[in-house]
Amino acid sequence: MTLTTVTTTFDRWMVKLILGLQWRKNPEAVARRIRDFEATEDDSAWQLLHATSRISNRRLGAELFLQAMEEAHHAEVFRKLYKHQTGRKLDKVKVERRPLLQTGQEWKLFAYCAVGERAAAQRFRHIADALD
Repeated sequence: MTLTTVTTTFDRWMVKLILGLQWRKNPEAVARRIRDFEATEDDSAWQLLHATSRISNRRLGAELFLQAMEEAHHAEVFRKLYKHQTGRKLDKVKVERRPLLQTGQEWKLFAYCAVGERAAAQRFRHIADALD
């Protein structure tokens, strides 16, 4: 069994446990998690847009811009879900914005995006599998 398999199995198990113990019994916990997901997607969009203006390679900048638009869309989906679940408008989480992109280290931002997207997709897959 590989480390990736162990990690994936553990994550799937933890998601089921948390959903069973907390989310199903506490709608506010679900609302808080949706708000956290929205904040993460919104920050990702900001990070990517910030980086877009600082990358001299136009092709890479265009790729970042498209990714930023996708992240902004995800944030909007979570805002709509929050309103649908709670009946109220989502109050945005206040976060201090610190750019991840460092000059000459653009590859780190692309790595961050790739790893983050994979982890998020896996987590959402586990949540969907655990829900009725």
